[in-house]
Amino acid sequence: MKWRWYRSLILWAGLLVMGFISWAWWDSCHSSSEAMKNEWYVGSHESGITFGRSGGTRRSALEWTRYGSPARYHALHPSLPFVGRGREDDSHEASMAARDAPDRKTYYHYRWAGMSKETVWLYIPYWLIMAVAGAAWVLCLAWRWRSATADAGSSAKDPAEQM
Repeated sequence: MKWRWYRSLILWAGLLVMGFISWAWWDSCHSSSEAMKNEWYVGSHESGITFGRSGGTRRSALEWTRYGSPARYHALHPSLPFVGRGREDDSHEASMAARDAPDRKTYYHYRWAGMSKETVWLYIPYWLIMAVAGAAWVLCLAWRWRSATADAGSSAKDPAEQM
């Protein structure tokens, strides 16, 4: 029996996942969303996801914030993943320098200037998340196709020969 790829759960689940990642990427270019609990947070903004640990403020309840993103920063070129730390410099000078940052890593470097040294961030761009999810999806589809064609080949043999 021929494998019907359009009936595969892997295909439709992968389309759903890729659609969600695409929507999250688009949404992160137009607004910022963050969820915080205790000193931990996760944010979706500026074409990536940021995971982090704040060095000072502790929140006992889960807090969710959403606000508009400055148009300048989502226009920066796609970045590689990186880790950053707070520096406790003069935050006014740093915020002025961040406005002219040539890339996202430099922008975050200046943005972290006013934060405590215990603050740690991990930035993962959506293009990397989409590439990893897409590769996993294609590998799963290839595995399913291969196992389906192998099953079809073994069932096509004469049952008398298998004995």
